[in-house]
Amino acid sequence: MRKEDFRQWLDGKIKKKPISDCISRCTTVEYALKVDLDEEYRKDKMQKLIFQCRKSSISKRAVMLFSD
Repeated sequence: MRKEDFRQWLDGKIKKKPISDCISRCTTVEYALKVDLDEEYRKDKMQKLIFQCRKSSISKRAVMLFSD
């Protein structure tokens, strides 16, 4: 992720503290999923990544419901 470009884009849209939080959370997502969010956005506006995350989240909830 191009952190400085993202920081500049967010500047004026939200306050300073939330900007740092957004960047930190995005960095965490990139590390955890081993992706580059800029590249994922360029490919398909993150549609595949969002679908995979939703599918994973639904799967985890289903497993929790039926695991007793």
